[in-house]
Order: sequence, then structure tokens, then C-alpha cells
Amino acid sequence: MKRSQATNAFLIALVASIILPFIPIVSGILLPFDFLNTHLHEMFHGIAAVLTGGSVDKILVFRNSEGVTTTFGGFLPLIYSAGYIGASLFGAFMVRSSVNEKSARKWVQILGIAVLLVNVLWVRGDIVGWPLGLFWGVFLLVLAVRLQPSEILLVAQFLGVQQCINGFKSLRDLLLLTGAQAQNTDAAMLAKETGIPASGWAVLWTLLGVYGVVMAVIGLNRATSGQGPAR
Repeated sequence: MKRSQATNAFLIALVASIILPFIPIVSGILLPFDFLNTHLHEMFHGIAAVLTGGSVDKILVFRNSEGVTTTFGGFLPLIYSAGYIGASLFGAFMVRSSVNEKSARKWVQILGIAVLLVNVLWVRGDIVGWPLGLFWGVFLLVLAVRLQPSEILLVAQFLGVQQCINGFKSLRDLLLLTGAQAQNTDAAMLAKETGIPASGWAVLWTLLGVYGVVMAVIGLNRATSGQGPAR
């Protein structure tokens, strides 16, 4: 069976997301996407806090592409987990639903609007996060209008895959960071709250990211082959 254009775009996006970080000459291409991923990651921390009865003080995004969300109240285990889980689920829905030009444009627009809203509502007090959030929000909305059908499909799939694999970052951070740095990760913070080792949370979030990719591509194949509805 001939693969759909959306499935081809997903496969290209997945291969690029896996290979590019290991090529020193071109790995810098992904740096702007790290900042976008951080904005979305921190946004889901904030959403979890609000949904569980808490509030958000501010979000900071630093020049090394790391971020922190200051919250008050709420259910901490869910708040700490929401960054990776929320981003992975968002990415999976984006991959699954970007089955044609119309839906791909819609999801790129949704992503752009989400980043702009986070900027307005919560990003405060830093000279890196706010300008980059504004740039990404506007840039994504422009892309949604200007790109050709095949291009918008590839962009939507790539952005979705980036969010799906965001959970891998938790495991990478635990392996690469040491001392005080490692104690500031979401997994380490959650370990203090629950007694479950940070490595356990990191592995869980990574597995959820893998599961999100698998389920998204299964749904994508069904939708584009006529076995399911295309949204």
C-alpha cells in the first residue's frame, strides 16, 4: 500500500529528530526548537497547577534552553509530571491529527497561539524567554499561513514528534547532570515528594513518549488509509 503524504512527513520528521542531535555540524539547527519545547513543557506545568487548584507565579526560560515554573498550591505530583506527559500527549495528538493540509495548518496555529498565551499570561522577568516566546508564536502563525501543503505537513509532523520525544530529555538530564543540577530536575523533585526514585520517573516519562509516538503513528496510518476519521 502506498504511504500517504502525512505518513511520509512523519517518517522524515522522526528520522530527522533522532539523527540531527548526533551530527555536530547541524545539531545547532535544533537549538531554537529546544526553546520552543521548553515553553510548551513549562506551560503544561502551569496548566496542571491551575487545574489542581493552584496558581502560577511565573515562568522563566534561560539562555541554556532550560526553564522553571514557579507555582503555588495544587497537586505537586501531577504538576511535576505534567511537563513531560503533557508535552508528549500534545505531540501525539498533533502527529495523529495532522493528516492533511487543513488539519496540519490548524495544529501549527494552535501551537503558535498556545506559545503566545503562555508568554502573555506567565512568562515574566527574563530577557530570553519572553522574546523567544513572542518570536515562536508569531513565526508559527506565519508558517501556518504561508507554507505549501507538503511543507506544512512536514512542519506539523516535526513539531509533533519533537514534543512526543520530550520525555527522553528527563532521562538524558538524569544521566548527564550531577550534584545540585540533578537535584533540580522534575524527576528529582518528584522523587522527594513521592519516595519513588528519580530514575523511575524518568524512565516512565520516556516510555510514555515512546508510547505516544507509536500510538500516534498507528492512528495516523488508520486515518490516512480510510480506516478512521481524518480531523
